[in-house]
Amino acid sequence: MSDVYRSFMETCAYGPDDIEKEMPRLKKAFDRIGINEEDMRIGKERLIKYYQCDLKGMRMVMGGYVRTVVDMVLADDEGKFKVWIEMPMVQANAIIGAAKQVNPHMVVGPPALYFIVVMGGIFQKNGYLSGVCGGSLASGRRLALRMHEAESRPQVAEIYPNVRFYRISGLFL
Repeated sequence: MSDVYRSFMETCAYGPDDIEKEMPRLKKAFDRIGINEEDMRIGKERLIKYYQCDLKGMRMVMGGYVRTVVDMVLADDEGKFKVWIEMPMVQANAIIGAAKQVNPHMVVGPPALYFIVVMGGIFQKNGYLSGVCGGSLASGRRLALRMHEAESRPQVAEIYPNVRFYRISGLFL
């Protein structure tokens, strides 16, 4: 079991120390969102075929997406404060960087973007996303706006309990 996870994590630029430390978190998060061993094999193949993860830089980028999804899924379990940013948003990187400097126990980001890339792009779980987005994978904004209706969307409610939106400087967070 751990060989499949280890191989996937190596493809996402996790180092040996990171693999040992992060594997239990990754397993827990992926179990929660319905990613199994077969999905991990498919995901690794898709990373290499479609995202050029034979290149170290791309492995690091895709690893960043995977790490962020794991952080988002486990935020409540780990007692982290969540701020979800609606996408698309040019200023997102500045807000994410500033928020993490102020409070490292904060998970900040556009969940729709990360989940579309990881669930749809890597694992081909398009049905999962299209059910949440009302049939449109192209509309990450629709996912972000519907997250506040989590009680009517069981797929979202499992991942995003108690989602809060904040409005700062005219931007929806």
